[in-house]
Amino acid sequence: MEDMATGEIRLSILWEWLHKRAKLTADDEQVGVKAGDTFTSGSVLAFARRGIRKTATRRQSGRARRVESHDAPDRP
Repeated sequence: MEDMATGEIRLSILWEWLHKRAKLTADDEQVGVKAGDTFTSGSVLAFARRGIRKTATRRQSGRARRVESHDAPDRP
């Protein structure tokens, strides 16, 4: 329930930034935006894609660690 409320709050903040044409305050080379650029629906999608990639990478590395620890030889 709390996760859903957090998601709704974040979504309302994004809507407000889009509606008010907020300006970004920092460069982000991975997303391709610069400080002073207007926050747009395109930048929302770019930030979301980056977040999804980061999450997928973390999950993959976590799985790899679990497999490695499972395959490790037993200690006496």
